[in-house]
Amino acid sequence: MKINKLIILIICCVMFSCNKDTEVSFEFVKSIDIKENFDYPPKLIHKKEQLIHIFTQKHKPFYKLKDYINYEAFDFENFDYLLVFNNELLKIEIAEDECGYLSKTPVKAIYSEGNKENSYIYVYKIFDKNKYRDLCP
Repeated sequence: MKINKLIILIICCVMFSCNKDTEVSFEFVKSIDIKENFDYPPKLIHKKEQLIHIFTQKHKPFYKLKDYINYEAFDFENFDYLLVFNNELLKIEIAEDECGYLSKTPVKAIYSEGNKENSYIYVYKIFDKNKYRDLCP
């Protein structure tokens, strides 16, 4: 009888641990037509200062896109943002197994193949503010 209870307990524990949510909640905000081909990895942004820093550094590749960004349109009080260049985001997954060495919970952006004729910055808001810090390559 004790063995049966132990087996049931083990099965329940395994089922609970395998049922862990691996997707991150996000929502499409807008796409920004940047009129030039700009293919770059996604950027996870959590503060307005970080967004400004990325687009105003003259030696960075994003500098030429600075006029396309309205910094005031972002609500960093309630959301983090993911900027995806030239590709539409399909989903965001938790990537602890692949990038467990990163601080806080790492995530991985899964996106479509880009349209090379038109370039866009796709802006997505992430609902769990300050939970996901690092983007897994």
